Amino acid sequence: MSDSITKPSCARDVHSTLTMGAAVMALSIALTSCASGSGTPAAFSIQSAPEDYDASAAGGAAVEGVSAQEAGDDASYESADALSCAVSSPDNGADAAADDAGSAATPSTGDLIITEIMFDPSGLVPEAQWFEIYNLTNGPVLLSGLTIQDAWGDAQTISANAPVIAPPSTYVVLVRDLTTAVANGIPDASIVYEYGAGLSPDQGIELASDWTGDLSLWNGGVEIVDVPYGPWGVASTGQSIELASLQFVGADQSANWCLAQDPWAPGSDDGTPGEPSDCF
Repeated sequence: MSDSITKPSCARDVHSTLTMGAAVMALSIALTSCASGSGTPAAFSIQSAPEDYDASAAGGAAVEGVSAQEAGDDASYESADALSCAVSSPDNGADAAADDAGSAATPSTGDLIITEIMFDPSGLVPEAQWFEIYNLTNGPVLLSGLTIQDAWGDAQTISANAPVIAPPSTYVVLVRDLTTAVANGIPDASIVYEYGAGLSPDQGIELASDWTGDLSLWNGGVEIVDVPYGPWGVASTGQSIELASLQFVGADQSANWCLAQDPWAPGSDDGTPGEPSDCF
């Protein structure tokens, strides 16, 4: 397990203004991996960003929400309706999906939590990246229409062409590339959305592996959930980070996260896509 950030994020000309050059301080990493079965994760030590770091420019926790209209007006945002697709689980028929969509509620802050992020896979980046959401409510929640935002400030609105549903009290996985995810053994039934369909590797949502790392969901201008994982100073190739407790309060704090301990399939990276964290 690496104890330093070893893989920089993809270089992108459109984000060249984020380059800090020599002004960026070297971030030391203090990480104790979580103890299996303890129920309490070992905390990541929070690392400070450089003094001239602009959280708004980097898409961090301080960024304002991005509406679908604003996304369409900014060339740095990608069109989800044109480029991304919902993934229908083989276990769910069209009729069941339609019924769920009709009863699904638009989420409010506190209804959803991001429970796992694979930002530094051992495979292709960003193709092998993915993240997991858990629906805390007792009813289905409609993910269609929500906006995903990364550390770069790129945003993508989840397509409404086919309803994307998070069933009640359930983990669902959103993947960058469906073919790569299936090849890597991520359970088909847990995948509900492919957010990188039709995009080149330097386009769309990319999960940064350095101190800028951030992932959030928005409903218009309202932040539904945010995980500012970059300043925590954790990077370990082939291990996802996992939320240890299924509660909204504290879900954006490093003390409640840990590194995944076991592979989810033979020969896979470490993580629990579609399943409870293994640091419980």
